[in-house]
Amino acid sequence: DDYGVPTDLPWAMSFPKGSPPTTQLVHPTQIYESLMSLAILAVLLLLLRPRLVRAGSLFWAYLALAGVERFVVEFARTNQPVALGLTQAQWISVALFAGGIAIAWWLESHRATGFPAGGVTSAGARSGAGAGPGHRGAGRSSQSGKSPRTPKKHSSRRRRDRRPRR
Repeated sequence: DDYGVPTDLPWAMSFPKGSPPTTQLVHPTQIYESLMSLAILAVLLLLLRPRLVRAGSLFWAYLALAGVERFVVEFARTNQPVALGLTQAQWISVALFAGGIAIAWWLESHRATGFPAGGVTSAGARSGAGAGPGHRGAGRSSQSGKSPRTPKKHSSRRRRDRRPRR
């Protein structure tokens, strides 16, 4: 059911046209989920987005947080436990949390081998890093067979420094 167990809290609601209908005052779990989803959005955008730099990390962090949200809300729902006192949705939430944390951690711990969240960096774009096979300019210039980097200019400062001072 989409609504919760009976309660006498001041914000309890009834769902006479719900599926299944109930005239008893119950926890409005839809509102709990909406409020927790807004909190997840705030955590993702304000706290985690600046810290997670690999592509996909923020998505997996969301899955982990959504797993926590569903796990908590299920305690107020009428679903029956299936194993160890937890409902099926709570077991799925445990898997989402574990998988989300594990994959986000793996992506962030392999920063040197993954793509950054914003795509190829400017240094990567110059060297052709991250370009797929057959991509024009992928690592080598298509005309000369040499790297597309421009050669470094030698500074004339060395020559000037070697001259004797007058």
